[in-house]
Amino acid sequence: MRLLSIITTSLTLFFLLLFLSIHLQAYTLEDNFTISCGTTGIVFDDERTWTGDADTKYLSGGQGRTVLTEATTQDPSVNQVPYTTARLSRSQFNYSFPVSAGPKFVRLFFYPAYYPSFPRTDASFSVQSNGFTFLKGFNASLNADAEATKTIFREYVVNINDGEILILSFTPSQPNSYAFINGIEDTYPAVSVEYRYRIRSGVSSGDWQSWH
Repeated sequence: MRLLSIITTSLTLFFLLLFLSIHLQAYTLEDNFTISCGTTGIVFDDERTWTGDADTKYLSGGQGRTVLTEATTQDPSVNQVPYTTARLSRSQFNYSFPVSAGPKFVRLFFYPAYYPSFPRTDASFSVQSNGFTFLKGFNASLNADAEATKTIFREYVVNINDGEILILSFTPSQPNSYAFINGIEDTYPAVSVEYRYRIRSGVSSGDWQSWH
């Protein structure tokens, strides 16, 4: 009976440790970065907590050539977070996120407004991630006007291999244009996603976007 009790206890501990191991592993895969660009500290909206990217470890290149600023005027219909502030540059800048392997769901938030020394219509740029082009020749103001909206967000899924990090590169299209970003959200996709490539005539050259 004593031997049976020891075996039972050992099996119970084994399955308990196995259960904890599986759930801890699943938890680490739930990567979640919510970045409010162009600001410092922690800011909140009704649903999420955002981390400012000023002096952040996530900027991996071009930080010294970027500008952190607020829109000249803020439309009252636009949520303050993450659209109040932005990071802008007339040269390429990059973000790097240390994430686990697997598919990552990325949202990019844009408020194509007038920023000090950055005219609204001069925003034209590309966004690349780990060898894939999300946006090419993306004119944020033209897209916003065509969609009759003040703000724009785009959604993508990119697969990260073992040992890789998630990289987002923002590159102006022309010497007199600039790239900008207001907010970045990265999380582990909770649902299956269908991929489509579409070309929207007269707006952006094309973008990769996920559709639920």
